[in-house]
Amino acid sequence: FRQPNVRVDLRLAEGDIGEGDTMRATAEGRYLFGAPVGNTAARWTLTRDGSASMPTRWEQFTFTGVDAVSRAGTVDTGEVTLNAEGTAQLSARMALSSTQRERATLEVTVRDSSGQETSAWRTFTAYPGDYEVGVRSGSNWVEGGAPLDLDAIVIDHAGNPVAGRTVQARILREGWHTYWEW
Repeated sequence: FRQPNVRVDLRLAEGDIGEGDTMRATAEGRYLFGAPVGNTAARWTLTRDGSASMPTRWEQFTFTGVDAVSRAGTVDTGEVTLNAEGTAQLSARMALSSTQRERATLEVTVRDSSGQETSAWRTFTAYPGDYEVGVRSGSNWVEGGAPLDLDAIVIDHAGNPVAGRTVQARILREGWHTYWEW
């Protein structure tokens, strides 16, 4: 183990990041004695880390399709050069793996003149849209001819209900069969 000589800071731009939005951040490298790590290459990686949690107050609602699965993976990578002040601007287009909110991590690594690498990362939530629609979970079985009530909610990124939004619903019958039943 060798004590790092460089401090790396990473600041995400203000605001929420959604599907297709450009994620923007500023990376900064400074030697521990205060001077900037100028004119130095840095590598960055943006990854998806799987689904993000929904607010617990809405746990009785489902905000994803029955077959929606979040997949971890690399969204984008790149290299930049820190300027004379030791900073660089990073940007990448956010791509979700499904139609649900997902955790994402941006990591940047700076190598100092001695070859030692130091990293910083920030984890954030990426959203599938401006609002999310949840349907109250119900029984797994409905008797033929019984009424099918649908209770839905629209929430913003903070998990607050949003009034006055129109929601269209389509109800599908789904069944499962084993291969010998066909």
